[in-house]
Amino acid sequence: MTGSESDSSIPLDSDEPSQPEDQVVSDLLREIAHVPSRQPPRDVPAGARWGANARYEIDKRLGRGGMGTVYAASDTLLGRSVALKVLDDPQDDEDVAYQERLLREARLAARVEHERIARVYDVGEHEGALFVAMEYVRGPTLRTRMGDALSAADSLALAVQIAEGLAALHQSGIVHRDLKPENVMFTSSGDLKLLDFGLARQQEVRIEPGASGGGGGGRAVEIAVTAAVGTPGYMAPEQWTGPRVDARADVFALGVILYELIFADRPFRGLTAMDVRLATLTKAPAFTSKGCRALVAPVRELLDRCLAVSPEKRFADGSALLEALRDALVGLDSGRWSLPPVSPESVAAPGASRRWPLLIVLSLGALTIGGGAILARVRARATRVPPPTGMVRIAGGAMRLGKSTAEIAAQCQEIGPACKHPLMDWQAPPLTQDVGAFYLDVDEVTNAEMADQLERMRSSLYVNRTEEGLLRFVQLNDDPGHHGTLLLDLYPTSSGIEATADQHYRARPGRENLPVVQVTWFGARFYCATRGTRLPTEDEWETAARGTDDRPYPWGDSMARCEDVAVPHDGLLPMPASCPAAVDIELRPPGVSRQDVSPDGVHDLGGNVAEWTETDFVAGGRAAHTAHVTDLTPRVIRGGSVAESLFVRTSTRNQRLPDGVGDNLGFRCAADAH
Repeated sequence: MTGSESDSSIPLDSDEPSQPEDQVVSDLLREIAHVPSRQPPRDVPAGARWGANARYEIDKRLGRGGMGTVYAASDTLLGRSVALKVLDDPQDDEDVAYQERLLREARLAARVEHERIARVYDVGEHEGALFVAMEYVRGPTLRTRMGDALSAADSLALAVQIAEGLAALHQSGIVHRDLKPENVMFTSSGDLKLLDFGLARQQEVRIEPGASGGGGGGRAVEIAVTAAVGTPGYMAPEQWTGPRVDARADVFALGVILYELIFADRPFRGLTAMDVRLATLTKAPAFTSKGCRALVAPVRELLDRCLAVSPEKRFADGSALLEALRDALVGLDSGRWSLPPVSPESVAAPGASRRWPLLIVLSLGALTIGGGAILARVRARATRVPPPTGMVRIAGGAMRLGKSTAEIAAQCQEIGPACKHPLMDWQAPPLTQDVGAFYLDVDEVTNAEMADQLERMRSSLYVNRTEEGLLRFVQLNDDPGHHGTLLLDLYPTSSGIEATADQHYRARPGRENLPVVQVTWFGARFYCATRGTRLPTEDEWETAARGTDDRPYPWGDSMARCEDVAVPHDGLLPMPASCPAAVDIELRPPGVSRQDVSPDGVHDLGGNVAEWTETDFVAGGRAAHTAHVTDLTPRVIRGGSVAESLFVRTSTRNQRLPDGVGDNLGFRCAADAH
């Protein structure tokens, strides 16, 4: 195969200005390397010549990607090895779009000359196929080192090299947007290089007229770029939610990589894209529970700052991060570090010392009278930490949960012939569980609170319009450009939330302070996670309702007063005979039912709406366990409702599929207690 008249090269030093866009840049090069492969229309054999004037000679195929094939090739003009990415024939007549995108991507990357950046040499077309020639880095990727037990100094040294590359990109106005271990490679000398800028975007700079400056010019104002693509687990929160993205997204990704180098684990994990998204948006427990709580203060503060949910709290760019990394590395090498701030988190997590040789370990001398006094002050200070706004602290402890068959029989004898034996049997067998202290919402989540959170997260959501023209089903964009997980059903006669024509969210007038209903388990979990909390486990819910005094009802052992609990007088709960016999009653604002208040001050655990918990409902009873929980596994719901009083009892339990909704099913949130 030789060059022909149809071959055309696109010079990288062209004076044609690159055009900034207001849309997300093409994921062209990302797809080349990272999308699951499909058979390309051509396979270039070894020895074939490629490009204008047959400049490149194919040596061997390195691998396939979603949109093309990567070859090792020789540049016969300059006598160097290159990685030649040959794209498949574009589909849907998008030839021009692909050429424009590839040209823009190549120009962005080719303008950066730095030892930490893999160079882009050329981009062109050969026999109708687009290609890009890049520096061929022969070493393995950084992923190969992620399982090693690296020292603090080694981890920081690698991060410094990556930050050097980011600093060069950011100084040229380029945001990588897909930084991850697979896009960082070792050279033959053991140094690192960044590659695959398929998601890179130039930061647009606008000149504001009238500002002071030399020559009468304006003031340069940076305008960040939008983004909705990347690799889950390394994407910054703003890449998920849709706001504009700048260099701080790369800072976040490098923070993830540094964390992974240290702990051989990622801070943001999940079984699904939704799980990873929520973990990233809320700084998941996978981060807060790790041994980094006992890192030397400068390193922990550096990680905290890199992985901050808010971009404003991170380092401004690669240059600022590079300076901080170098300072931390010098401090570790010289032995100059200090203890972490006095807090309950200063104690290393179990097993953390295996991964981090420089963890702060309390010596035997520190556990003398002085050290004991410090720990005592730490514990005393922890007890004075107030709960988050709107929450109460539940102490927990060794809790007896569930009921025995004899106890269930006694409950049914109290109820009488109306007892629903199969449902009551779900309480068995009883278990003794050690439930840690936790925070729990005082009230059930309301329509106004849910609508406000949906509005804040609207760029990640989509409302499906029904055949009747109703904006009804609120779905989460599980993957950029796709619609998936159902969060809420906005059916107007049931839901207290509505969506406007331009897909904004608001509570329906008159229902603002009622508990939200028609919400799936995914929707409840989404709300809690984006608020920085979580759903309570079933054990936590029962602990809050039942208490250490084994209360039969959340408020104690007294008969339910018909006006002071939001449940029907349906014969399933002891209520005064004077109560009107009614099954259907109205939802109430949380906290209105004066009797339905637990000793800890939690409202409406017994009635109003039943509530989702985090726990999977497993066939075989409460003691059963399974490793096959999926998105189709039912989840436990707890508490009575305006539809039925059977589940007012503190040990009764119910279930529903996680994508199900109900007119009487809502939720509240929980959090780990400090």
